[in-house]
Amino acid sequence: MDLVAFSMNGGSIGYRPPQSLMRISLSVLLVCTIGCTSKHPEGAGQPSLLSWLDSASVNLERRNLVGAKVHLDSAITYLSGTANSELIPRTRLLDAEVRLLSGDFAGAIETIDNPRHHVLEVAAPSQVVPREWVIRGRAHLRLGSYSEALADLLTSIDALQESDSNLGADLGEAQHYVGLVFHEQGQLEEALLWYERALSTRISVHGRLHRNVAATLNNIGNIHWRRGAFDQALATHSTALDIKTAILGHSDMDVAVSHSNLAYLYSEMGEPQRADYHYETANRLYEASPSNVVFYAESLNDFGNHKWLSGREAEAAEMWRTAIEIYAKALGPEHS
Repeated sequence: MDLVAFSMNGGSIGYRPPQSLMRISLSVLLVCTIGCTSKHPEGAGQPSLLSWLDSASVNLERRNLVGAKVHLDSAITYLSGTANSELIPRTRLLDAEVRLLSGDFAGAIETIDNPRHHVLEVAAPSQVVPREWVIRGRAHLRLGSYSEALADLLTSIDALQESDSNLGADLGEAQHYVGLVFHEQGQLEEALLWYERALSTRISVHGRLHRNVAATLNNIGNIHWRRGAFDQALATHSTALDIKTAILGHSDMDVAVSHSNLAYLYSEMGEPQRADYHYETANRLYEASPSNVVFYAESLNDFGNHKWLSGREAEAAEMWRTAIEIYAKALGPEHS
């Protein structure tokens, strides 16, 4: 059974082939979800509130959930003592997004569906409704509720296309996740159609050098892999790696993800030396990041499989042994 996982901000959700680690960018995030609250200072008003919300948004963009939650909690603490504010809808929307990206999918849906059960009880105006549908659709997708996810995302796309506002980034995200809905259900042609729409929108909004563009290319590459079009998959994943390296440098975990994808592809294509290079590069990056120990273990396991298939049994056994040790340390012996 194919495995999928999630990443932040609509960035790099992708498909993982069976018994391999065709990785998705930052697909498993080990994040702190401890509630860090901050009382608003005496005399704090709208300027401070805007600063907290802007800081929460910036931290979300940077994939810093802890920082986003600190600033968001400050805004919620302030707003919970007010009768009304035009910034309550934005605050509630950010709260739903933090819940989504922290893995609290049901909580994200509840925040959107039942605003009067939230500490901030004012419903959102129509201006932000399309974004709410995007978040709701993503949450349903992660819960495996495909029909609900598709309905939410298509509703958001209709609203976004009718809007006069500058909401192109949301449109590209919604199109990307419609693609993922079909992708997870094995409807590859329909998935590719929506990914290509998302790619066009995202390039129009962000330019080519953006991690969201790389994220959609990543998923298109995985579609080509599943269709057996290895040359197209290789070209697409190589482009995604070039984009990530240009904007993130050579040591970011998103870059490691692309090296893992390329390693697997080269192994499948019978090019062991190139596969070795990309596995070694990915493993070096994963090993340097303590928060990605599970990725490191899985990559070592895949590298071991590759070495075994290329006739290097002793090296493969050593890779597997190391992977098992890392699994046991990170997850407990029962998961090794």
